[in-house]
Amino acid sequence: MMTMASGPILNAWIGVPLGVVTLLLVAAHVALLSRVEMPESRRRIRRVNGWIMLATIPVAVYAFCIASPAAPRAFALSWMAVLGLVAIVLMLACLDILNTLRLHRAEQREIRRGFYENLSRRAVRAGAAINSPAAGAEDASDRN
Repeated sequence: MMTMASGPILNAWIGVPLGVVTLLLVAAHVALLSRVEMPESRRRIRRVNGWIMLATIPVAVYAFCIASPAAPRAFALSWMAVLGLVAIVLMLACLDILNTLRLHRAEQREIRRGFYENLSRRAVRAGAAINSPAAGAEDASDRN
């Protein structure tokens, strides 16, 4: 029978530096979002997701490196917090996907609308050229 170890899951000398590097990378990502050209709805979703990730990383480091199965209450609460925050991050990622689909459909509609407007303008111009009196006179002279 396997028993759970009494110490944390991961050594703090490994987990804390990895957490700090990850925290810095996510913070840089959130800071650089304002410089990238993108729709404002996408920027807001990604900014909120970044802030939630910034809250998740220290909690995950605590769960991995400090919380011990020997203290079941703290261990369970820390892991429930990690799972809840990761679920929120995943839901925001799904919201970002849905927003991207919405933006794509709107852009396709705009492209289609422009294409049909251009096509109708060309058809009107072509019809005007065919129905012009000069064109009709040339057609009448060709028939004789």
